[in-house]
Amino acid sequence: MKWIGQFIYDQIARFRDDIYLEDVSTGTIASGGNLGLDSNNKIVKATVSSGSGDITGVTLAGDSGSASDTSANVDLTIAGGNAITTSGSSTTITINHDDTSSQASVDNSGSTYIQDVTLDTYGHVTGLTSAAIPTLNQNTTGSSGSCTGQAATVATITGLAPDTATTQAAQANITSLGTLTVLQVDDINLNTKTLKITGDTDDTFAVTAGANGATTLATLDNAGTAGHLTLDPDGDIILDTAGATINNGIILKTNGTQFGDFNVHHSNSYLTLYEAGGTSLTDYLQISVAAAGATTITTVDAGGATAHLDFAIDGHFSVASTGIDIATDGTITNATWEGTAIATSHTAAKVTSIVAGDGIDVSGATGDVTVTAETASDSNPGVVELATTAEAVTGTDTARAVTPAGLKARVSQIINLKGYAVLQNDVYDYANPFNTDDEAPFQLDVSYGSGTIDSSTEVGQSKLFRSGGFHVPFACTVSDIQAQITCNNAGNVSIALVEYKPSSASGDQNDYPRTVYETVVVASANSNNKVSSTTIATADLDSTAVPAGSHLMIMVKGDGTSAGGTAIISVAVGLSW
Repeated sequence: MKWIGQFIYDQIARFRDDIYLEDVSTGTIASGGNLGLDSNNKIVKATVSSGSGDITGVTLAGDSGSASDTSANVDLTIAGGNAITTSGSSTTITINHDDTSSQASVDNSGSTYIQDVTLDTYGHVTGLTSAAIPTLNQNTTGSSGSCTGQAATVATITGLAPDTATTQAAQANITSLGTLTVLQVDDINLNTKTLKITGDTDDTFAVTAGANGATTLATLDNAGTAGHLTLDPDGDIILDTAGATINNGIILKTNGTQFGDFNVHHSNSYLTLYEAGGTSLTDYLQISVAAAGATTITTVDAGGATAHLDFAIDGHFSVASTGIDIATDGTITNATWEGTAIATSHTAAKVTSIVAGDGIDVSGATGDVTVTAETASDSNPGVVELATTAEAVTGTDTARAVTPAGLKARVSQIINLKGYAVLQNDVYDYANPFNTDDEAPFQLDVSYGSGTIDSSTEVGQSKLFRSGGFHVPFACTVSDIQAQITCNNAGNVSIALVEYKPSSASGDQNDYPRTVYETVVVASANSNNKVSSTTIATADLDSTAVPAGSHLMIMVKGDGTSAGGTAIISVAVGLSW
């Protein structure tokens, strides 16, 4: 640096000897500075220790390869690899190992060990499977061994010399056991003395031992009664019981009730069946077999003498015997039939002939004899068939007898309904109320308003109730109808027998009659001097059932020809109940 006048020029100066500065102000040397003044104000360079100095290059070596740079400013990156992440803050770089496993710690005890270890790609533990070591009576080679009553030896145990004697320890209680290769036990409970085998979810077979060794085999069908028990041995089934008295031995039960048993006592073999499925054990049938096969069939009625023994044979009943002995009340002793006569004292009881009587025919004198009842008539006794209700109602059959029910169905009561009317063309009229026409026959002069009787035309109940008719007190049926009519006009007259049942319902003030029968009668045209009659068959009735409390009444109408004429009508009705 050179001073010329007021100007300063930058130049480079080199000095070959020491340089001293005078009147130098004191201050702090910048951090990292390498030049300074010593105690004599001489400019000096700081001493550089061995291994230090200016950085001229940086190299970072990896497990494979390296990263380096020789520039004045160096930026090197520490990057994460597989399962490794890095992070930096201020002057600190943190290297983390990724958590690649959710496997928790396992702390087994006793005979439980870690059986399987699962590793990921980087060797990290991702799964542990534990298992229990079965308690087996084996040596270390896997061969079956026995330690009962003596010391056992093992081949090699770490820390124990070979063939060193070891003491057998008692097996601890097994509270759970996994599935074995050969033996699988799904449900066993010996603490309650029960061995249970599950077939379906709630269907089981159980063997239960109780006090005194009493053992029960039980099946359970939780949803029904199909828990059958089948014994299918490849050999005999042997039942060996110590019971030796009646009601004991091999006992037969249903739903817990004893109904029979097999037993042996007094040197005889017995089969006993008790009354009515085991209602009591005092009334029974018993078969007893003694020595030489001598067999006795016994029935017992403890409270009387009605333990009868009946044979209902669907086929032949054969007895192969050296003799037939029947006890008192008609004894037959060692007798044979056909070939050798039964004891003469009993011959009087045999039938020697069958003679026909009134209403009975007999064919054949020996062998098969047929006895036939004759058909009854008004002059001959015999068998008579009963008439059905329909046959009784028809009333034409002379070969069958009428029962009280058939007679009742035929006719219980006959009623007669009569009236007169001036006919309208295709409009029905019914009887005047009795308070305005109390003479018989009733005058039919109240218009129904229609030529068709159905629900489309209803009239006030009070009018129907006060009209002339017959009040039916019981539920019944109409069995017969006969209508008669005379008219002073030509043309047709229609008569209808109808019923209606009064109602007390507040919303049922109007009603219409139900038609029992409706017919068209060709009326006489001779000034009411000729009467036309029509009898109606029951099969032609529209409805025969008449409810209790109903009213029967007649309605009448004319056509275009008979309209204006006066008709007189009579209808007889047969009722049955």
